[in-house]
Amino acid sequence: MYDRIVSGNLRGRTVEYGIIEGSDTVFFIKVGQDGNIYGYMDKYMHLAELVHNRLGFTCITSSNPYDGDDPLGHAFEMMDEMFEDYSVYFMGHSNGARAGAIFGYRYHRIKAMLLSDSPLEDSDIDRINDGLSRFEGKVIMVYGDRDESFERIHMIDESIRIEVIQGEDHNYTKSMDDLYSLPFRFLFDGEFYG
Repeated sequence: MYDRIVSGNLRGRTVEYGIIEGSDTVFFIKVGQDGNIYGYMDKYMHLAELVHNRLGFTCITSSNPYDGDDPLGHAFEMMDEMFEDYSVYFMGHSNGARAGAIFGYRYHRIKAMLLSDSPLEDSDIDRINDGLSRFEGKVIMVYGDRDESFERIHMIDESIRIEVIQGEDHNYTKSMDDLYSLPFRFLFDGEFYG
């Protein structure tokens, strides 16, 4: 369960944050287009609980009323009020991953980004590659080989690390364990958890 839920106004739309209190290292999850802080079968809340229970991080899950403009600044304003000094591990799924790819470079608190199944549309690929090239931390993009954008991963700049999850689709319907393992396998790289 989230310790608390905070709501805010993002360009006239309500954005919610589910927060599990912990250390000044933040695991920040940005969900897909118009998704809520729980997700199907509470997958985002369970992922936040798993990371918090294993690592003690503050975990913040954000809904995503994505309108094409930067949806991350609002969250970082909130985190600036919560912490004097902090670092962020960012995980975005679908349009949350797209937002991280395009806008993540603007936020120096982000140490690393795990971008899961970001849509790769012709209209966004230049913005995605430009944003990723400007980001100074570690970036890992993950795709299920049954995701709609998998056939287009060759469009991602070759300097970006891409990991493929065999047999998975966009929503991790094969196994939620594949989703739950991602930050430990790729984002934290054993830095906090073996």
